[in-house]
Amino acid sequence: MRYIIIADERGNPIYYDHPNGQMICLVLPSSKEHMKETFDESYKSMSSGKTRFVFHTYENLYFLLISDQGEPESLMRSQILLMYQLLLFYFGLQSLHGKTSKVQYSKHRDNLQQLFDTMFELFEEHQSILVQSIEALEVNEMIRKEIANTLKSAISTHPEPIHALLFVGTKLLTHQFKPKVFPFSSMDKFLLILYFRSRFHPAKSREFHQTQLPVADYTDHEEVINSIKKGTHRSNSVFVNENVINENHNNDANSDTQFGEVEEYRVPEEATGAQQEEGL
Repeated sequence: MRYIIIADERGNPIYYDHPNGQMICLVLPSSKEHMKETFDESYKSMSSGKTRFVFHTYENLYFLLISDQGEPESLMRSQILLMYQLLLFYFGLQSLHGKTSKVQYSKHRDNLQQLFDTMFELFEEHQSILVQSIEALEVNEMIRKEIANTLKSAISTHPEPIHALLFVGTKLLTHQFKPKVFPFSSMDKFLLILYFRSRFHPAKSREFHQTQLPVADYTDHEEVINSIKKGTHRSNSVFVNENVINENHNNDANSDTQFGEVEEYRVPEEATGAQQEEGL
């Protein structure tokens, strides 16, 4: 079992695959801030039986990784760091941390799940991914030169491409680029391996069933409705109830109120005055 929950500082979900992830995102930032303000401490990890919970914060993003696979905390933290780097790679710095930019969870959830599931599968199957290194594919030198020349010719004849990389599985065969362009770091290549693998040979994604948050519904509170109709409800607020509107409409044939229109129910001024006198 493994779950990932990522939220911004306002509790908006960036990604989650836990059934109650939406609710956890809401409280994840505030609970950590409350702990910091109240006790001047910040919880980093906790365990319950075989299940380990690891927390981390990068910039304005709050991460929670839950696992019962027996990984040490240090490995789980390296996985969180890699997920953060993948988010930067996927969204870009401005979209992820910009003041006006927002990441919409619903639009990217499936792609991110595919990316993260592939990342964890490669962690388990390839030692090079575990240590975040790039394996080079050794081939005949004549074949290597022929491939390199082909890629050089391809990027030189087209103005837009500036880098060309050829991967075989998770191994890099060759990397060609135009002169005087920004270089690719080893981490850039490593993130490309994970991304390409998730797009062309993705891991089997886990099933995800989100828990629906309950929505408040006051339409069946008959006691409140009756008190409104009698003018005894102790509030100056405006109440709207479609059931009461329809009931009045059916009982009063001469009423000008049409079905479905909004009708306001206010406390009579006499009742309001009586409330104020009681308060005095």
